[in-house]
Amino acid sequence: MITRKELISSKEYWLTKFQNSLFEQVEKYLADNKISKTDFSKKLGVSKGYVSQILNGDFRSEEHTS
Repeated sequence: MITRKELISSKEYWLTKFQNSLFEQVEKYLADNKISKTDFSKKLGVSKGYVSQILNGDFRSEEHTS
């Protein structure tokens, strides 16, 4: 079993922590401003599918512009 010290020393831990924080902040922003993912993707100049991939944690895909 991995120790707490080993866990917080791993890049995977911090990447996951960052991804979760980003997801929560974007979801809050969308809800607070009553913006759909479709409208958000248009503002960013990317496809709705790409926004969905990012919010689902798939950071490996290449950007798909709309």
